Amino acid sequence: MAATLYDTAMTLRARLIGPLSESDLDSIYQDYAVIGTALQVAEGAWPRDRAAFAVYWAHQLEGLSVDETVWRTSDDLLHPHTGPWWLRVAMPLARLVTAGLLPAGVRSAYRLPWGPRRERRFRLALGTIATVNRMLPKRAREWPKNFLLRDLD
Repeated sequence: MAATLYDTAMTLRARLIGPLSESDLDSIYQDYAVIGTALQVAEGAWPRDRAAFAVYWAHQLEGLSVDETVWRTSDDLLHPHTGPWWLRVAMPLARLVTAGLLPAGVRSAYRLPWGPRRERRFRLALGTIATVNRMLPKRAREWPKNFLLRDLD
């Protein structure tokens, strides 16, 4: 889970905001090692640096298998029938972005539809999100993170 969070965060950061310096990337990577420990990654199991992580991540993606149980679970998560109305309203965008961020082989394994039209919608969605993000004041941009972290010490 920690590796998925790291990879997704770095992918979204690069696509929505732009590149970071090598030192910032290294610093963020080390912060994710702490997050990994909090998520019960065994001591020493987090790859030592970003290059080692890239090798680890590629190996994980190559070995990924999606059986019927895994597929059903992911399908339930992406198509919720309960929960707040705003969550259900947001799910088409969440499904589009989720599928768009996945490598093609993983997207196919999870039976997520894709093609040129969805690719265009995905790029438009990310472009719109990036534009809105740049226009928002810092306090508004950081509210979701601060809201989720407010109870952690």
